[in-house]
Amino acid sequence: MYPIARINAYLLLQLMLTLIPLQGVLANDATSLKAVLFYPAFCEECPAVIDDFLFPLTASQGERLELYPVDITEPPGDEIFKQVLQRFGAKPDAWDKPALLTGGLLLRGKAEITDGLPPLLAGDLASELTTWPDLPGLQALISGEESDGTQAPGSASDQIAAALAWAVMAGMLLSLGFSASRLVKQGRSLLDASGLRSWSLPVFALLGLGIGVYLSSVALTHNQAMCGPIGDCMSVQASPYAKLFDIPMSMWGVVFYLGILLLWFSQRVLTGVWGQRSMLGLIVFSLFGVIFSVYLTSLELFVIHAVCIWCLTSAVLATLIMLTVMLKTTGAEPCTTG
Repeated sequence: MYPIARINAYLLLQLMLTLIPLQGVLANDATSLKAVLFYPAFCEECPAVIDDFLFPLTASQGERLELYPVDITEPPGDEIFKQVLQRFGAKPDAWDKPALLTGGLLLRGKAEITDGLPPLLAGDLASELTTWPDLPGLQALISGEESDGTQAPGSASDQIAAALAWAVMAGMLLSLGFSASRLVKQGRSLLDASGLRSWSLPVFALLGLGIGVYLSSVALTHNQAMCGPIGDCMSVQASPYAKLFDIPMSMWGVVFYLGILLLWFSQRVLTGVWGQRSMLGLIVFSLFGVIFSVYLTSLELFVIHAVCIWCLTSAVLATLIMLTVMLKTTGAEPCTTG
């Protein structure tokens, strides 16, 4: 477990221990402000919000403030938080900050929570502030009741998207195994490989580049991606894993597809050692693209618990690029026409 995750786990445990005596007494108390604290497992702001602000505030307010923490990186908290974002039309900028929901008000991040919560407690509490937010699954979570098994809206779509993700994952792993086998058996043919002339490769790369540019524009403008009836692109784009070195993952995809196009063009026009190096670079780059796509798809399936159809399409395109390169350079013609 990462250090920040350990800190958050400790802080939330302390918060729960602080609130347990209050929850049984205040479940129907109309004089207490009821708020839900949504927090991600890896949250840099959470220690300051919980330890430095919420603990002292809870101690000073006593029975006037009742909080309930929900981890948004694990079910059912992730599904509940999706409903919150959709209800408030919140921009999917990131899930890496804590959020406080009370009544009809959503406070996101340290500054909004620390500035917005004390004024609510200072005045007379409106009726909507003294009842738990009406969200499917939240009431049962707070009361400790078991779920009735009813599927949430969109769960069928999520199941279809997950099935597609598993199929794409299997295809990528099989393609990587096939490529490794070709390299082991016919790797020497790389030294004699002629320029890759197939036009299918730049077509795949241009399609992937279009996806990368679109998702990059979504990430930079904090707009909601058009995902269609299957999958949940918003959750994927808003997750803490949507950035690498503080750069949107989609922008790294743009770099990848531009690199593929540059190497493809270079190996066509260059001869001798530079042409050979461009070809080898194309092989390495295409392999890396699929390996990284396997990593990203694994995050969607096992960590984020949401699937982005755009991301799956990009993974398929990266796999087709790798297979086209590998089949040609190891002595077999690609199945597509050039």
